[in-house]
Amino acid sequence: MTGRRRLVKVPASSANLGPGFDVLAAALDIHLKLEVTESGEFEVDAGDGGLPSNRQNLCVRAFERLHPADGLRFEIRSEIPVARGLGSSAAAIVAGLLAADHMYELGLDPPDVYGHAVELEGHPDNVAAALFGGFAI
Repeated sequence: MTGRRRLVKVPASSANLGPGFDVLAAALDIHLKLEVTESGEFEVDAGDGGLPSNRQNLCVRAFERLHPADGLRFEIRSEIPVARGLGSSAAAIVAGLLAADHMYELGLDPPDVYGHAVELEGHPDNVAAALFGGFAI
């Protein structure tokens, strides 16, 4: 079976910079990589980082906000430590949304992706840096 495949790379982020609590964030040079492949079966390979390997995985949950994940294989490799304040959840959510948008050519504008990600994540500062890169205000 030759199916669609998408690879997305999203940076970590550091937020709450200086006096800009919940307003300022910067993308960092460590990344989460998500590869989604049509395989005919649902599967999540989250590596050995202790991340969920089912539909509770944030990459999958974000993907499914835009399109069902049935028949897809998700391979997640992340350099971003979990629960260390480096935006690992924002990166996972942005990766899932971008993968679905690109795989199914949904044509979402960046503000639309941002809106979905903020609703799922709750931290607009980390989401902005993960989605747009650089320094976000």
